[in-house]
Amino acid sequence: VEVVLTKPARPSELERALREAGYEQVGLVATGEMFPVMAAGASAHFTVMTPFLDPTGAEALVHLFKRSTVSVERRLILRSGPTGLPDGYLATVDRMCQLGVHVFDYRLERDSGGFETFHAKIVLADRKWAYVGSANMNQWSLAYSMELGVSLKGRAAGRVARVVDAVLRIAKRLA
Repeated sequence: VEVVLTKPARPSELERALREAGYEQVGLVATGEMFPVMAAGASAHFTVMTPFLDPTGAEALVHLFKRSTVSVERRLILRSGPTGLPDGYLATVDRMCQLGVHVFDYRLERDSGGFETFHAKIVLADRKWAYVGSANMNQWSLAYSMELGVSLKGRAAGRVARVVDAVLRIAKRLA
């Protein structure tokens, strides 16, 4: 397990506190450095599950999906809101289609009212490497907020993959 961290924009009080505690570089992996490596390292599937997707995050996703090889199945799990699909997805839908990204909406209406959805943020490379954390694919998570997650490999990543598999079975396929 590795700790994955997005630091707030500089100057950052968090960065100062980490440095003073001796944690500036030790044991912390930068989110923005890890996701592209995960995308490039995927051999069968590269999946991103994010409930919030704005235009900045969608651009970042397009670049991530481009980093994966053409033979990799690219998957995006998002959630629609009361007014429809996220703005970021709508702004990049043509490029996502050109890249062959399979898009799923995990917001399911319930017969009894309300809906079933998610708040998890997951990036999955095959069944071997998973990120689980707080980072959304939006401007705030990518550039301004402190986001914290964990990078899991091996059996732990496989367990996360089983949850993602279940979501893919029930989510509505959009593309």
